[in-house]
Amino acid sequence: MGIDKLSTVYGRIIIGAALDEAKKFINTMKLDRSYPYIQKEMFNTCWEKEPWGYESQIIGFCANYKRAEESWNSFIIKFEYILENLNHFESASLELETFYYGKYNFHWSNYGDFGIGQNGIKHKTWFFQQGHEGEYGMFHEQLNEKGLYDLGLKYPVEFPAKVYEPFKAFIQGLEEADIGKKIYLSQYLDESISTHDYLGRILTYLEIYKELEFGWENGGRWIKLNRAIAIE
Repeated sequence: MGIDKLSTVYGRIIIGAALDEAKKFINTMKLDRSYPYIQKEMFNTCWEKEPWGYESQIIGFCANYKRAEESWNSFIIKFEYILENLNHFESASLELETFYYGKYNFHWSNYGDFGIGQNGIKHKTWFFQQGHEGEYGMFHEQLNEKGLYDLGLKYPVEFPAKVYEPFKAFIQGLEEADIGKKIYLSQYLDESISTHDYLGRILTYLEIYKELEFGWENGGRWIKLNRAIAIE
């Protein structure tokens, strides 16, 4: 077993109201076919009433990955898409546990709770914080400080222009006849673009929001459009 490659992600989402709506969304999530996978079976919902639950309801999450830290931007994109669809979530916390590099904490607060609203990054409807969490929910260390593994996460997740712009031009040049077909990117894009790590996070975003499928086959990436899409 390659335990040195193992990383575990676990945490919780606190739901302030409408737990049934949250359950419905999670239970109807489509099969995730791109790594790092987030499947509905990775979530666990709690008992709804005391004495089994106290005040706000909670949804748990836990999964093992092969070096999730190397695909953390894509994981964040997927997890935040889920948070966007949980309209009444109050906060969410995740811990990334790695074999070599220790543990890292990530927190999303929908209401700027103590310790997060003061120093967190405001994005969409929440505040986000990352690093090592200490007392009272305060984050004392950031991921880019000396001695911590660099996850390459600049928040919000970025789509660098050197990869995004050539890919955008390629998508805009596709025709209606290309919809529904597997398109191998190496045939249209320079290898430095088609195999770049940044392209993975771009494709992850488009897969979620724009109905695009992608994968890796015969040594290269492919995409398939389910409908015509526009990229800003």
